[in-house]
Amino acid sequence: MGVNISRMSSKHLFIITMEYPFGKAEAFLEDEIEELCHYYDKVFIIPYWKQTDDIRPYNEAKIQVLNEIEIDQKVLNSKLQLFLKHGKLIRALRKTERSSVTHFKTSLSHLKNVLARTESIEKFIEENKGQENHFFAMWMSAPASVLAILKINDIIDRFVSRAHGYDVEERRHHNNYIPLLRFNLKHTDHVYCNSKYTLDSLSDKVEKQKLSVSYLGLKKPEYNKSTEVTSSENLTVVSVSNLYPFKRVDKVFQVLNKVAEKKNVKWTHFGDGEQMPVLKQLIEDKNENLIIDLKGAVSRNEIFNFYSINDVDLFIHLSESEGFGYSMVEAQSFGIPVLVADTGGTKETFSVESGVLVSQDQTAKDIADIINDLVDRNLLDKMKTVSQKNFLEKFEIKQSVTALQSSITKSHA
Repeated sequence: MGVNISRMSSKHLFIITMEYPFGKAEAFLEDEIEELCHYYDKVFIIPYWKQTDDIRPYNEAKIQVLNEIEIDQKVLNSKLQLFLKHGKLIRALRKTERSSVTHFKTSLSHLKNVLARTESIEKFIEENKGQENHFFAMWMSAPASVLAILKINDIIDRFVSRAHGYDVEERRHHNNYIPLLRFNLKHTDHVYCNSKYTLDSLSDKVEKQKLSVSYLGLKKPEYNKSTEVTSSENLTVVSVSNLYPFKRVDKVFQVLNKVAEKKNVKWTHFGDGEQMPVLKQLIEDKNENLIIDLKGAVSRNEIFNFYSINDVDLFIHLSESEGFGYSMVEAQSFGIPVLVADTGGTKETFSVESGVLVSQDQTAKDIADIINDLVDRNLLDKMKTVSQKNFLEKFEIKQSVTALQSSITKSHA
C-alpha cells in the first residue's frame, strides 16, 4: 500500500482565499503567503471561487492549490435537503441571528451557497491533513464561513481569520447588514484585523480577547534608483485604485489640475472600473501643464516596476471609504511620500514625517495649496527618506509574519 507522503509532514497550513492565486485580485496576500511557507512543511490554498483560469506564479515546492471546487446543486436547489442534512448548522445560525427574521433568512441563503462548496473543500482538507494543521481564512466573509461550518461539523478543531474592512464594516453594505458576519465571528478562534480602525469597528460584536491588529506585511523591494531632488517646477504623481465613485479619482484630477496652474505635473493612474468613461471625459478639459497617463488595470508587479524606474514625488489617495489602504504601504516601500484622505485606517499607513492627512471635506484648491507648499518648501525630499523608514519599521514582511505565525500557533494550541 502506498504511503501518503504529505501526511508524514509535521505541519500543514490551509488558507481559504476569495480567488487567489487566480486572477489579479488579492495581490496584497502574495508576500504574506510566501513568507508563511517558511513556517510550514506544506501550504494548501483553497480559493472560494474561480472566475478565470489565469493563475499567478507561486512556490510549487511548498504550495498546493485546489484548482476546482465542485458545487453541490442539491444543496442549492432544495430547502428540504438543507434542513434535513444540516440541522446542526441551522441551529447554530439561529443563535447568532436572533434579532431579525429578515437577517436570519438572508444569512440562511448565504449559508446555503457556502455549503454547496464546502463538501468539496472538506474532502480536499481530509486528503491532505498532516500531523499538525492550522486553518486560516483570509477574509471574514465566505472563507471564514467555510471554516466555521467545518468547525461546527467537527471536521476541524480551530481556525483563525483576517478582517480587512469591507468584510466587517456593515455601514458599507445594503441595509447596514453583512450576512453570516456574527456567525463567523462567533466560531472563529481569533481575528487578525488589518488596522486599529477595523478592530474598533468589531469591538461591539465579539469578545475583545479574540481581536488583535496584524498589519499585512510587504517584502522590501530591491531596486537601484537614484532619488532626484524634487523640482519646484515639475511634479510626478501616482495614484492606484479601482475607478468607483467612492474612490474619488475625479477629485484627484481636480486637485492636480489646480496644481498644474503653477507647476508642470505628470500624473499616472493605475486602475480601472466603471468610472473610466467619466474620468476620460472629465480630463478632456485639463490644464495644458498636466500630463495624464491612465494605465488601466495592471498587475502589482507592473506597478512596482514603474516605481523602481521612475522618480515619483508623491502618491495621492482621496477615497471617501477605505478599510486600510495597502497601496499606500506599497508606495512607501519605494520611498514615495503619501497624501491621503482621512477615512478608515488610512492614517495608520504612514507617520507624520512620511505623509500628509487631509480631511474629507477639504476642497481641491485646499489640497492643491498643500501640495504646492510641500514642493516650494522642499519637504517632499525629506519625506521620501522617512517613507521607506516608516515602511521598514512597521510593515516589513519578515517581522510582521513572525508575529502573525506565532499567534496562529497559539490560537491552534
